[in-house]
Amino acid sequence: LEFGGDREIDLLFRLYPTEEIQKVVMESREISPRTVNYWCLSFKIDRERTRCFTMQSRMVWNPFS
Repeated sequence: LEFGGDREIDLLFRLYPTEEIQKVVMESREISPRTVNYWCLSFKIDRERTRCFTMQSRMVWNPFS
C-alpha cells in the first residue's frame, strides 16, 4: 500500500480482496498518514475512523518549552 505505481496497484487488487485492503488501511499502524489519506479517498472511508488518524501518540510536541 505504501509504495508502487499503477502496475503494483493492479497486482494488489488481483492478489487481495478489496475488503482485506480496506481492513489494512483502517487498522495499520505502519503506513504513513499520506498513504492512509490516499486510500481513504479511493475507498471513500472517513479517515478519522482509521487507526492512523485516531492514535493519541500523533500529538506534536513543542521541542522548546
